[in-house]
Amino acid sequence: MAMNQLHQMKTMNQLEDDIMECWKVTDDLKFFVQELLDSPSRLTDDEQANILLGMETLYDRKFNRLFENWSSLLKPQPELEAEFMTPYEFGEPTLNPDDIISSL
Repeated sequence: MAMNQLHQMKTMNQLEDDIMECWKVTDDLKFFVQELLDSPSRLTDDEQANILLGMETLYDRKFNRLFENWSSLLKPQPELEAEFMTPYEFGEPTLNPDDIISSL
């Protein structure tokens, strides 16, 4: 496997990991609500605000990382295109597009 392929796979795997990390926001929100409703010791307004501000900061960073990784996958990578997009890699085409058009 070529180095570029390994890099591309690593980047895709990281993108998948980053997506899963961002999904954790739902678990964190559920936990926060449970703490608000069911905790034996009530959270103060200050504690609630600190938790929510912390989550905002944390998930802002997680989503930025996800976006950066996703953006890096969209950048043109000529070395990969040259490696994977070689025309007629498996031999000459069996149909000529001009023949198909002229038969219409």
